Amino acid sequence: MKKNAVIIDPYSYGAYHEVINQSYLMMISELYDHVTYVADGSSCDNLKTLMSKCNFDYSNVKFVYKKTKSHIVNLKYGSLNHFQKILIVSWLNFIWTKEYAKKDCDVFFNGNIFLALWLLRFFDYRQNNLYIMCHSEMEGIDKKENTALVNKLFFEPFLRTSFRHMNIPSRFHFILLSSFMEKYFKSRISERNKNKIYSIDHAYIRPPVDYSLTDELTSNGLLVGIPAAINKGRGLNVLKDILKKDISNSVLIQSISFITEKINSPHFKSLNETGKLLPFEEYNRFVNKMDILLFLYDKGSYKLTASGAILEAIWNQKPIIALHNYYFDYIFEKFGNLGFLCDSTDELVDKINEIALDRKILNLFSDNLKKAKEALLPQNVKKQLEAIIC
Repeated sequence: MKKNAVIIDPYSYGAYHEVINQSYLMMISELYDHVTYVADGSSCDNLKTLMSKCNFDYSNVKFVYKKTKSHIVNLKYGSLNHFQKILIVSWLNFIWTKEYAKKDCDVFFNGNIFLALWLLRFFDYRQNNLYIMCHSEMEGIDKKENTALVNKLFFEPFLRTSFRHMNIPSRFHFILLSSFMEKYFKSRISERNKNKIYSIDHAYIRPPVDYSLTDELTSNGLLVGIPAAINKGRGLNVLKDILKKDISNSVLIQSISFITEKINSPHFKSLNETGKLLPFEEYNRFVNKMDILLFLYDKGSYKLTASGAILEAIWNQKPIIALHNYYFDYIFEKFGNLGFLCDSTDELVDKINEIALDRKILNLFSDNLKKAKEALLPQNVKKQLEAIIC
């Protein structure tokens, strides 16, 4: 066990990225004698609550409460607010590192450090080891048409310039959330920076939930749940395409997270009309009542993005049905078949109709789901993180 670590997180507020943030903190606190966690007070309180519910001892963690929202001014335009947040988060990553990272301390970041990459590269000379947890922003290593303007004009060129043209020091460790992502990202950057790229699996743990409170969802038909949020850029067109097809009368597809458009179909029901994310307990009860979980991600997507929703399926040991994408293919390759990955929406509907006729098919995936759930617990993924640190 190493001595001191500090975790810097100016981006999170409340429950934002709470699952990966909780798992990351749990792993680090078991690898270090003393951990300092610096984040907005709402994020600190939320993580304390989650870890207490999971009966995890975090007595070696000191929480430093900040007020990150006080730095942000509402600029009325979403892209300007996003740009402002990137600038503020970048600066706080740099300032908090200088303030809380002592000489013998390893520094961990819960998310992308943005411009702090250059600030820490050129203006911090203490040589602490830095470990940066990377999320979907890393997709910006490839040029994309369908992306926010601030990302297209600013962050994505910054990302490509940094990893393709700058010499990043060896004390920087960028951690992606699968070995496939590590391999793919390395293929898109300069040779001299490839040894700064690492990977661990997305650890997953949730507090216990009382599942007895959603009996109203009991049905003789096949309940197909959609656990992820649905909007125009994320699954809405796939859902509409599915509902146009010949679906068995016994099938009811239900969205559990929010959906941005009203859908009229005898085969569809929205369980969440709030327009925002449900509280975890209610969301998880709905997930647990489903027979199978449907994912609407585009085929060939998720090269550098992990899906918390598929991990929710694994946690509840619910079989999965989706189009092939890079992250799902990785998970299925690593743990065996956890359901069905299809090549088209026609194949999706055919498979759902087949399951409706014989639900015993779903029992085929029980062992692999159980194996995956165990392997992704923080105490097991911790060994992957420890290998990077050592």
